[in-house]
Amino acid sequence: RMNVAVIGCGIVGQSSSLFLRRSGHKVQVFERVNDPKPVGAGFLLQPSGFRPLKRLGVWDELHQYGTKIEHLKGKTKSGRIVVDINYTDLDPNLYSLGCNRGSLYSIFSREMQKLDIPIHTGCDVINVTKTSDGSFLKTSDGETIGPFDLVIVGDGSKSKLRQTIHGEHMRRASQYKWGTLWSIVDDIDERFTKEKTLWQTFKKTEKMMGFLPTGRRTLDKHPLVTLFWSIRVEDMDAWRNRPLDAWKEVVMNLNADARPILDQIHDRDQIIMSSYLDVRMFPYHNHKLNTVFLGDCAHAMSPVLGQGVNLALQDAMILNDAIQSNPKSISDALNQYSNERKNALKFYQNVSRWLNPWFQSSYVPGFGLTRDLFFSPITNASEYLKKYMLIAQCGAKTGFMPWQHSDYRFWIDEETQ
Repeated sequence: RMNVAVIGCGIVGQSSSLFLRRSGHKVQVFERVNDPKPVGAGFLLQPSGFRPLKRLGVWDELHQYGTKIEHLKGKTKSGRIVVDINYTDLDPNLYSLGCNRGSLYSIFSREMQKLDIPIHTGCDVINVTKTSDGSFLKTSDGETIGPFDLVIVGDGSKSKLRQTIHGEHMRRASQYKWGTLWSIVDDIDERFTKEKTLWQTFKKTEKMMGFLPTGRRTLDKHPLVTLFWSIRVEDMDAWRNRPLDAWKEVVMNLNADARPILDQIHDRDQIIMSSYLDVRMFPYHNHKLNTVFLGDCAHAMSPVLGQGVNLALQDAMILNDAIQSNPKSISDALNQYSNERKNALKFYQNVSRWLNPWFQSSYVPGFGLTRDLFFSPITNASEYLKKYMLIAQCGAKTGFMPWQHSDYRFWIDEETQ
């Protein structure tokens, strides 16, 4: 059995450590911050993310805290429907789950404690080296930790370690010009929760906002809803200096349904700014260092398709399966992992990059009007195209060809109904 180091205690670090520990490997987690906590907005768990959680035995519990989402809808300020995705058009039992990161983080943390997986906090890993004894971690305070048979790097989209040890295989690590303001508050009258819908509102491509029902932190409290607002990264500093009420007025002008959410936002500390990167690499491992890169560290992308958490969970599961299939060769296991993930990740990265300007941009005149006029009619004119789009949204695509997808029906069973 292997001795494994996992760098990063986010969702991909937690899930990969749980998979490997349950497969009998010794696992240690190394986290840069002293007091790790869940960071990020609410997220949409697609059907592709259900299976890893079921295999880890935590699906039933998370399902209690999540909110079932059956529709994804987008409209213009005037009310014209632009996006209309109904999971049940693909299968009557299909849906996604609106979740908050705190719930999943807490569930994973408890499971890690049960399995005695140690977490070394305040440990800033800045390099990985390898000798005949194995791979070693180098920390910012000069410590050397190891040896390890395998090092998993899952330290997020802004990873510095990625460039240090895998720079020759990096194809891109560029920041998108647009980011997001988001806030999670109570859905007091459960209006958004009961609709089972992620709603977005657009004004051209310069303004976009949305409401995502985000489940519950505890079962005895109100359900939550995430408000997100599109903003140019270069405008974030100016936004900090604007009166909060002035921003609220702009939001209300786009969609007055935001009022019960905005009424709960009293200061800027309740609003988080996020920016996004487009990260490309291949392969997803460094065979010279017995190191593999998972999650946003390996394939960060625009959140336009809402696939980040789902792809991370799949990374962890597929890596574990590759190791199980190659018990005598970590090199073969990592090669299998990279080859198996290549086409699916390429699909979602490219589609996310192609779609993003249609919803967040200010440099292509007419994109917003073209989208508003033609997006919904085109995607609904053909059942063939609608099915393709729905399978992609579920996280099931494994390539660009219509037949390249996993069997989404595999995820539908009594537990998800």
